[in-house]
Amino acid sequence: MDHANIDGALFDELRRFYTEEQIVELGWAVVSYLGFGRLIHSFGLKPEGTL
Repeated sequence: MDHANIDGALFDELRRFYTEEQIVELGWAVVSYLGFGRLIHSFGLKPEGTL
């Protein structure tokens, strides 16, 4: 899925399983992980044991 083209159909599907509050929390968790990953990458940090 292209994150730049998320449409109402995705939210309709999410609403089948989650409340609005849960969808917001899920979105915040995703944004936090992606943002943290970009920050770590910009610092040039890598997990131990990786090249």
